[in-house]
Amino acid sequence: MDFTNGKREPGDVCGCPAQRSWLLPLALLVVLACVLIVRYFLTNALPANDVQVDSQRREPPGMNNASAPAQFPANPPDGKTVSLEIDFGNGATRKFHTLPWHDGMTVMDLMESAAAYRPGLRFSSRGAGESAYLTAIDGITNENHGGRNWIFYLRDTPSPQGMGRQRLEPGDAILWKYEPYE
Repeated sequence: MDFTNGKREPGDVCGCPAQRSWLLPLALLVVLACVLIVRYFLTNALPANDVQVDSQRREPPGMNNASAPAQFPANPPDGKTVSLEIDFGNGATRKFHTLPWHDGMTVMDLMESAAAYRPGLRFSSRGAGESAYLTAIDGITNENHGGRNWIFYLRDTPSPQGMGRQRLEPGDAILWKYEPYE
């Protein structure tokens, strides 16, 4: 286009110089790439739980909010409770102060209660029963030998038992720490 006389040249569809005709396809390509990257991270950033929690968000025994809509936080439990704290090793923590306790409860049962509690906790584990062990909390996985791992403490002492075997009493507090295993 000759900008001095206002006439279009042949083949000039958009009224802009031919040197800039690549800008629109480039902008569309950048937007598409951003959408694909965001979609990838939203679907793949956090691993799926090995522990399955019903999408209807069933409440653990002792909860008094059976009729509460799923979008609201859970009400405090009735009766005896235990607590759970997660220390991610970088200054971030998560706390569940009053999770319902039941007779024969293990640390694995406590983790399942925290996963079912709104808003819940995401965790992965391997094994079953007394041989169950934790592999990740909220997407943070064990680094295994020489790295940081999830270690749980009961009464300020690292437990010598696995999470599927360690029994809890009313009022117990479990602390998971992401730290080097010594």
